[in-house]
Amino acid sequence: MNVNSAKTGKSARRAFLLALVLVASCSGPIETRIASAGDGVPRDASVAIRAHDMSPPPADWNAARDAVAATLTGKGRTIADASPIVMDIAVSARPAVTGVAGANGEAVSPVKPQRLLQSCQDKVYRLVVVVADGASGRLLYRGSAEEYHCKARLADTLAALSSRALADIDHPGRNRVEARAGTE
Repeated sequence: MNVNSAKTGKSARRAFLLALVLVASCSGPIETRIASAGDGVPRDASVAIRAHDMSPPPADWNAARDAVAATLTGKGRTIADASPIVMDIAVSARPAVTGVAGANGEAVSPVKPQRLLQSCQDKVYRLVVVVADGASGRLLYRGSAEEYHCKARLADTLAALSSRALADIDHPGRNRVEARAGTE
């Protein structure tokens, strides 16, 4: 066996293993944290998506509204501006090194430490929908979905976040973590 070919083979294997480690640090399943609460929205009820309170609304909010509308219509729901049932939408993107705590001090959105060999800073993308009876203000549904991302843009995640934030609209009350494939 030639000494140079053995060295080349070892170098190639090392380069391959290093490439695997680097690729693995920003790939793999994406974990979506999902929470829902409320009484649920009746199946036959239409929903009015309230306008953003800023004029003009931010582009991210418009994209979130479009994703939520697509999810609702995909579930057979009707969107009607005059509906007595109203929906508010909130979307955010923040560095994952910051967390959000609730009134009781518990983490609503925890900090995510950077992984070993991770080549970029994670961001947290979060979508929240709140559905209420417009007359009484009674909460019918509150759903949220959030994910950590290193490479993906917020716009690329909104369809998945919307699908999961509205997953329990008929029967809320489940908090869970689901895995999906995609660009982290």
